[in-house]
Amino acid sequence: MRALRALFVPAALALALAGCGGGGGGGSTPATTTGSTSGTTSSTGSSSTSGSTTTPPASGNANQVPVTVEQNPAISSYITANIPYVTVTVCNGTGTCVTVPQVLVDTGSYGLRLFASAIGGLSLTPMQSSAKSTAGEPIGECASFVSSALWGAVRMASVSIGSNTTTGQIPVQVVGDTTFAPSTTALAGGGTVCPNASPSAGAQQFGANGVLGVGLFANDGQAYYACSGSTCTATTPPSQVLNPVAALPSDNNGVVLTLPAVSSVQNSVSGTLTFGVDTQTDNALGGYTILPADSLGYITVTLNASSYPKSYIDSGSNANFLVLPGSVPVDSSGFYAPPTPQTYTVGVSGGTASYSADVTVEKTSPQTIGVAVFPYLASPSSSTLTQDLGLPFFYGRSIAYAINGASTAHGIGPYYAVH
Repeated sequence: MRALRALFVPAALALALAGCGGGGGGGSTPATTTGSTSGTTSSTGSSSTSGSTTTPPASGNANQVPVTVEQNPAISSYITANIPYVTVTVCNGTGTCVTVPQVLVDTGSYGLRLFASAIGGLSLTPMQSSAKSTAGEPIGECASFVSSALWGAVRMASVSIGSNTTTGQIPVQVVGDTTFAPSTTALAGGGTVCPNASPSAGAQQFGANGVLGVGLFANDGQAYYACSGSTCTATTPPSQVLNPVAALPSDNNGVVLTLPAVSSVQNSVSGTLTFGVDTQTDNALGGYTILPADSLGYITVTLNASSYPKSYIDSGSNANFLVLPGSVPVDSSGFYAPPTPQTYTVGVSGGTASYSADVTVEKTSPQTIGVAVFPYLASPSSSTLTQDLGLPFFYGRSIAYAINGASTAHGIGPYYAVH
């Protein structure tokens, strides 16, 4: 997740930032804690293509699960704008499971991260260091965000999304576990283990019970530490937090996220997350534009004759974070607020392929709780090299992600594919 903001009411729209990787930046406004967030326990192309709309398939196939963009029912203090949710089940080694609703579907990160409050008292086996100097010590992870980080223990769990279950247990991150070393724990050699992490980070502030990272890579590439007592030491873990898709027994080479077209603000929409790329008829990429990414997952976006080589398409960004020409006004919440709607043509390219689409930017007026779909929400990018096409770009499209190194009928990942 490269950039996530949540809209707040009832005053002028404020924002909360919770993003990972590159992309848009901004200030933050803490949310008031309300409601409950606990889960339920149980025993290469070469074409040029113009943008088009698409209708999501029914989420009835075994390799598909429904995705909803809606107001998080556990949050009543601010608008959970443009956040795509899915339900995830995690189980420990003895078969005890917790089903967690309102987990953000994030194509800009890799791996599952859940807040401890969302899994209740479920006991998950800690990952332990195998390094000689820290053998047996539990491992934590500092996952970097745009202007902050998430700190938490690395635990082992089997992960199910719908009927799709990982082969065995995989590493996941549990955030906000008070039994684990805090983010302020001293780091061997000086400093603290995760200085940009918010000690109070939780589902209420985040807008979701966790993040399901299903993007272009299998491993998350974050910073890991072995922790004992009052000190943590940087380490290489036995294995990194893993994109659950890569651990499925089949349909494990990527995903396709599909959302319906939206032309105005509304309460909610429903779409589909499909596992696999070119593995079944429901994820075949005929008619898609294949956009190979570089080794870091970037593609190039062109806007107003300028090129932005560190760009990406990210469902975890709840606005389009854009570098726009001229002086487009920005409101007090950090979102673009042109006097009249403005439409820009963007060219998205990877390898020798390109895809052209129109992106509209419109002033967003304060809405009441429950209005969670904002198709024209946009904000300035934090980088002059980056156009971050966030969830508004997904409305009316199917966008596929082939995992790095995975084989598909349209080439080897990492690549995006857009229809």
